[in-house]
Amino acid sequence: MIPKLIHQTAKTADIDDRSKKYQALVRKMHPDWTYKLWTDADNDAFVRAEFPDFYPTFAGLPKGIMRADVIRYLLMDKLGGLYLDLDYEVLRPFDRLNFGCVVPLESSGEWGEGNDVLGNAYFAAAPGHPFFRRVLDVIQNRPQLTADANVLTTTGPAFITSVYRSMSPAEQAQVSTPPRSEFNPKSPRNEREYQTILADKSVYGIHHCHGSWREYTLRQQLHNWGSRLYHKFR
Repeated sequence: MIPKLIHQTAKTADIDDRSKKYQALVRKMHPDWTYKLWTDADNDAFVRAEFPDFYPTFAGLPKGIMRADVIRYLLMDKLGGLYLDLDYEVLRPFDRLNFGCVVPLESSGEWGEGNDVLGNAYFAAAPGHPFFRRVLDVIQNRPQLTADANVLTTTGPAFITSVYRSMSPAEQAQVSTPPRSEFNPKSPRNEREYQTILADKSVYGIHHCHGSWREYTLRQQLHNWGSRLYHKFR
């Protein structure tokens, strides 16, 4: 059974107004849950205290976003509950407490049949679930990552998907993987798309994919800005 604990992470407790809005919304939607915003300092202390053997691996990760990925898996393993990114807008409360582990898809066949990808912006689990224990075992027992390592394939969604695919059918059956449409619909690019998502009462929320961790070049930043502007006024 998944405990009524909500975890979110940030570098410090001083988060931006947009994140505060989504933070307030998730707390409003889950009034009887215990909420915790874990800062980088909290995370470091938590791993030192609860996972001393894992701490060298955690501290040795070359990028902050990698530690932000891994801490959410450690929180699931030790405490369980619901994890969601600060750019996730909750539209309805999480109600799948009787599941052992819920990891929604973030893509469903966009890259071809059999290439569904699990998301790591929103998931839930009972403490000590075998899936997150497997994820952590793989991280701890592989060679140390270098600074040029790809985040998505080493600690992010593609990584946890590869771990899931390495499991037996019986092990996979212990992980609920709801379709993308329920937890990770495509991020709306304009008000019309946003209202369409709101009208669908089966949707639990929207991951707005602000991607503050991404290291964009100036050219990429200008391209992304132009794309957002184009879709906003379509």
